[in-house]
Amino acid sequence: MEKLQEVAGARWITALRAPSIQQLVDAGSVQLSVFDQQNLAEVTDPRYPGERLVVCHNPLLAEKRARKREDMLQATERELSKVAVMVERGAAGGRAGLHGAAVIGERVGRVVNKYKMAKHFARTITEDSFPYLRDETSIAEEAALDGLYVLRTNVPQERLGAPDVVLAYKSLSHVEQAFRQFN
Repeated sequence: MEKLQEVAGARWITALRAPSIQQLVDAGSVQLSVFDQQNLAEVTDPRYPGERLVVCHNPLLAEKRARKREDMLQATERELSKVAVMVERGAAGGRAGLHGAAVIGERVGRVVNKYKMAKHFARTITEDSFPYLRDETSIAEEAALDGLYVLRTNVPQERLGAPDVVLAYKSLSHVEQAFRQFN
């Protein structure tokens, strides 16, 4: 969990990263079913004492993430199938084939790391074979968080309601863009 240093009187808004969001879901602090009815909720969690957590669901972002993941999965499968063909050639004694678990593993590693999809494929590498398949459980777990983002702030509710926290966070991109123009 990231620690933000307190500066007397300073107020801040930041976003949590995916692993922290998954922890909130796993702990039951974020109930995914709430987003069947609404796209905004405020929650608490003991790991963030004295802070507010505003959980948002953006259906358009969810669709975009799902499409991107599927594209990356398909690209990974295309490359893995090429590796599998090379392994078959190697097992048959072909010169252009791959043989040996270390050599096959290195090639497979390059493919799954290229698209950051290693966690979504179950792979078995032996000296002369390379079966693989999608890990549907892993994919479904990641998909459950599609479109979710969590904003973390120390701004009191009386000063800034949950919808205004979201608007303030989104407007931070304008501030960041202005800073970039100074360089």
